[in-house]
Amino acid sequence: MAVVTVEVAEDGLRLSSDTIRELGLQPGQKARVEIRYLPDAQAIRHAAMRYAWRKLGDAVGIAEPVWDGEVWKAGLWVRGREGVFGELCLTEAGEVVIERSTSKQQLHEALHAASAHSPSAE
Repeated sequence: MAVVTVEVAEDGLRLSSDTIRELGLQPGQKARVEIRYLPDAQAIRHAAMRYAWRKLGDAVGIAEPVWDGEVWKAGLWVRGREGVFGELCLTEAGEVVIERSTSKQQLHEALHAASAHSPSAE
């Protein structure tokens, strides 16, 4: 099943002729449309925060998520430290894409590497 995302405009929903062609539809064919609400950046950030606090620790903060056309990306920062030490990737629906996101181990490694390169470590 093909899936497309469209924006709700003042005058309704519209599918462009290019989108219709991409879906493989021909004039006269019938298609079933299923409508689902997609979360906005704020809802995505809340989902990312819940995941980070549960899986990465309560000192982890989440940067404002950015949609890259494929997934939402949100940088990870750590309380008391400067910089971004990883990233969470989330689907359009707000589910964390674990294989594309920074793990707890990777976060620890990034923090350790940053400490080793800080001026106070020398």
